[in-house]
Amino acid sequence: MATAKRVEIVILCFALACCYVNAGPRVRPIAGPDIYKGQNVAKDSLVPGEKIVNVMNFGAKPDGEFDCTQAFMDAWRATCKSPGQNRLLIPQGRFLVSSMFFAGPCMSPKPITIQVVGTVLATTDISEYENGEWLMFEDIAGLKLIGGGTFDGQGQDSWSQTEDCEKSGSTCIRNPSSLYFNKVTNGVIQNIKSVNSKGFHVFVTNCANMRLRRIGITAPDTSPNTDGIHISHSINVKLSKCNIRTGDDCVSMIQGVNNVTINKVNCGPGHGISIGSLGKYQNELEVRGVRVLNCTFSGTDNGIRIKTWPDKYPGAASDITFSDITMQNVKRPIIIDQEYQCTPANCQKKPSLVKVSNVAFANVRGTTISPIAVDLRCMVGNNEKRKKKSVKVIAGKKDEEEGFKGKGKGRKNASRGIRQRPWGKWTSEIKVSVSGSASSTPPRKPPSASAVTRLNSTFPLLRQPRNAASTLMLISSLTK
Repeated sequence: MATAKRVEIVILCFALACCYVNAGPRVRPIAGPDIYKGQNVAKDSLVPGEKIVNVMNFGAKPDGEFDCTQAFMDAWRATCKSPGQNRLLIPQGRFLVSSMFFAGPCMSPKPITIQVVGTVLATTDISEYENGEWLMFEDIAGLKLIGGGTFDGQGQDSWSQTEDCEKSGSTCIRNPSSLYFNKVTNGVIQNIKSVNSKGFHVFVTNCANMRLRRIGITAPDTSPNTDGIHISHSINVKLSKCNIRTGDDCVSMIQGVNNVTINKVNCGPGHGISIGSLGKYQNELEVRGVRVLNCTFSGTDNGIRIKTWPDKYPGAASDITFSDITMQNVKRPIIIDQEYQCTPANCQKKPSLVKVSNVAFANVRGTTISPIAVDLRCMVGNNEKRKKKSVKVIAGKKDEEEGFKGKGKGRKNASRGIRQRPWGKWTSEIKVSVSGSASSTPPRKPPSASAVTRLNSTFPLLRQPRNAASTLMLISSLTK
């Protein structure tokens, strides 16, 4: 197993802008006040006159074998169509349910609560999921999904079918998402667990004022396309105190995301927290106002990542902040990839049309198992026309160049710890410290002034040394 090297990346006001092109349309905000603003949403209690609708009163059986789909649908209709305060209860037990809709609009002026105490099991026949979702919550104004229960997607068979289909080159059916929220406003998803989803665990789209708290997500690291929480076309989403272990992105965000905060999320195994891919389709809405803070990545393939397609369509991602991030044995901690899925065999060698701007990293630290701590591939033109000059590296004698693949000038002598192409400009100062400690526990204090090298440069490329016990890097200017 590769030895983990400590990489302390203390990046102060690390701002970047790539691809100065048409940014495309702005996010269309979803109207409506945030009814939970200033409230303690963690607290749940019965209110006077609240009606409890138990699925077992509609024929559901908690044996894990009886098909409870119709019973769940009937119980939901009774809950949604009643004008009073209502609570749908899924009690202790194991309830087998196929694809179904929790559809609104509902008659109650108050948020509807779905309290899940037991375990809801998905049926395993993939042909029953033609709509692409297992449980869809749609067109609901005010929803609480709580209770400490579990949604088990029983996705093992579908994963193997997906892998076999992809190997055959056939057109494959998308595996269903477990919990799909569409056109939900003022939603609280809290204290639930999702295990072994066939596809994405939680899918949030066309939603506003959503809070996702204390969600536990678990699937094997080999499970394909099992994103933990996926967000698109949504505004004012707060994700906090979640533990996500899965086979794909822990959190993924694509077009139309506006004002999203991700706080205190533990990710790993998985593919990290990603924005994108962007620029694949025409008329994509921009991503704007994303804050990722106080998150920990453990043993993930990626840490924090922005990815856009080259030579596709215009788009934009702006006002993005990553702060107080801890990496523990992460393969690729920081990535901005504007050559997504671009290989020497299929790359058109044309720049991405997605503008990435106002991206800030602050207090990102930890360990990586690869020689590349930061990988920046920002398309501001044909990088073959760009040059570097005046690069000085002070490293151990056994230091090796490794892990920087692809064509383009200015790579052979790229400095250790960060790689980037083509050359662009930083707008402010960066501090980087690299040491050879194998400890997986990040330091609690920033490195001292004597332990860091100030890099006042334009797009510095720092690589992590493999064998040097202590390395300082000094990069002067990199220009066109």
